[in-house]
Amino acid sequence: MHPSAELVRTRLVSPPPLHKGLDGWVHQGIGWWRRRQFTRPDFAAHAERLFAEHATLRNLSNEYLDARLAAHRSEVRRHRHACFAPAAAALPVVAEVARRELKLDPYAVQFQGALALLHGTLAEMATGEGKTLTIALASATLGWTQLPVHILTANDYLARRDAANLGRFYARCGLDTGRVLAPMPGNERAEHHAAGIVYTTGKELLADFLRDRLLLGPWQDAGRRIARQHFGGTLPATARTVLRGLHHVIIDEADNLLIDEAVTPLIISRQVENSALVEAVQAAHRLAAGLEEGKDFTRDEKYRETKLTAAGIARLERAALDLDCAPLEHAYWRRELVETALRARLFYHRDKQYVVQDDTIVIVDEYTGRLMPGRQWKQGLHQAVEAKEKVPVTRPTESIAQLSFQSFFRLIPHVSGITGTARECAREIWSVHRRPFCAIPRHRPNRFQRDATRVFARAEQKWDAIVATITATHATGRPLLVGTRSIAASENLAERLRGRGIRFHLLNAVRHQEEAMIIEHAGAVGAVTIATNMAGRGTDIRLGNGAAALGGLMVLATEPHRSGRIDRQLFGRAARQGDPGGGQLFLSCDDELLVDFLPGFMRRTLRAALAWHWPGSRRAGVLLCRWAQHRAERAAYRQRLAVFQQDRWLQDNLSAGRADFGL
Repeated sequence: MHPSAELVRTRLVSPPPLHKGLDGWVHQGIGWWRRRQFTRPDFAAHAERLFAEHATLRNLSNEYLDARLAAHRSEVRRHRHACFAPAAAALPVVAEVARRELKLDPYAVQFQGALALLHGTLAEMATGEGKTLTIALASATLGWTQLPVHILTANDYLARRDAANLGRFYARCGLDTGRVLAPMPGNERAEHHAAGIVYTTGKELLADFLRDRLLLGPWQDAGRRIARQHFGGTLPATARTVLRGLHHVIIDEADNLLIDEAVTPLIISRQVENSALVEAVQAAHRLAAGLEEGKDFTRDEKYRETKLTAAGIARLERAALDLDCAPLEHAYWRRELVETALRARLFYHRDKQYVVQDDTIVIVDEYTGRLMPGRQWKQGLHQAVEAKEKVPVTRPTESIAQLSFQSFFRLIPHVSGITGTARECAREIWSVHRRPFCAIPRHRPNRFQRDATRVFARAEQKWDAIVATITATHATGRPLLVGTRSIAASENLAERLRGRGIRFHLLNAVRHQEEAMIIEHAGAVGAVTIATNMAGRGTDIRLGNGAAALGGLMVLATEPHRSGRIDRQLFGRAARQGDPGGGQLFLSCDDELLVDFLPGFMRRTLRAALAWHWPGSRRAGVLLCRWAQHRAERAAYRQRLAVFQQDRWLQDNLSAGRADFGL
């Protein structure tokens, strides 16, 4: 039998469990103590010394610079497993290579960021401060260890772009560059993974890791492989892996991968023949359409769940008598399938949680607004959405391997990350990944000005105010970036602006082909850009001529996100590197965050207070929004924790029996 067609019978070493109780408090204290070293003056002074040394290298001949590179490369290679000191000492020479090859002159704060990455930290570096070059400085020195170095970006476009743009720099440093993208076949993946510096995404790296586990089968244990080769044996052809190993991983936009993407495990699955279940999903959709809310079922907005009442169960039992569908003859499966169909009808909406392309359901990432082709919701939900949209229902799948990002990154020896919004998730990333937090100062003072949040009783009032604000601001010529939570909201706003005769660029998951170009020109005078949460992460918004005098880029957030960190990401698009800029949040009692995470009586009270213009009602709305975000963040944290615990359950229980799903 092919290795991928059976459950692997060997077990990957499990990472240690999370600290709890008193151990958890002590662990957090250790994290606080580790964090202090990056706030001490000597850490910044180290970066300043490296920056000053770099300034003395400008007049070096190319021959002497290459000789210095070779000397540093040899020193780092000699201390490959304790390379911080020689790698840090090499940063000025590597920075001079970047200046000559890329025409980019690193700032002192970029040296500080590179040092933080070499230390293995979660570094917060503001948008526009040069994270891409900071990562390149650190990864070039790590590449000299000849251990695998993977740089994980937010999407395939950024992986392709950075690998291409930085290729000359790495080549001058004596390193080749690879990029692993979603559509690549296995042989091409192996070729690119063999490079000294590899750009890819977290999903592709984890998928390759799991597929290699399946291919290795009983040879997953490195000791067994070494022993076999030592005594003259050879591994089977099917055990040839794509990865050459995992050691150094640097994560760009680390909060996106370690927090936002960590709510679900990555699953390797295969389709199975089950025509009866496909028929049952379609029948369950028809049954769900005839049920009445409150009488036959109840809904829970917060957890997006439905529950049949006794009356609903009895009604389904009578309706099932007229159906010739075997799965629906069983009460348990009938209830499960119908409740899933109700969830698909009530909580999953087209152009919000998914889009329909070529008769296929494509999931939209809630945090970034990007499409996620190839991914499916589990437990029959994906098929229920397909039945609702009347597109061909795909065959059900079975999992043959799965692993969460939390468990995966805990297995890698050296992990570091950088992002513009790390402070809010620093405690969790220390708890799960033991990565301390480091805040990198700005190169220039921050000139961002945030206007007071505007709070409205009804969504219609809010959208009228947003259009009025856009119209007034656009009349001055000031560039505008308008962030929306969903594709539907972006399309609705676009229609309103067309009615006002305002020209704009629309960027969402179904209009993403020219994303980088749209975002790059969003700072031009008179530009109006509507974007979902994707907002071109990884692409700088530079102000056009004359835009600074008008106040710089103005960012309007049309709805609060479930995490305040995501709101801060959107506002971070403005005021890069000392430029002027501003932002404002619009909020209504009908927004999804408040509907899902505030008790009904609180929303009704707030709506009445706003309608009667009671003193302090706006302030109350802002405070309630923050409380709702806190509750949403806690719920998301519990979901991520459950995913991690599921990994441990699979490893500790299933591997004790026959197999462990490839973990």
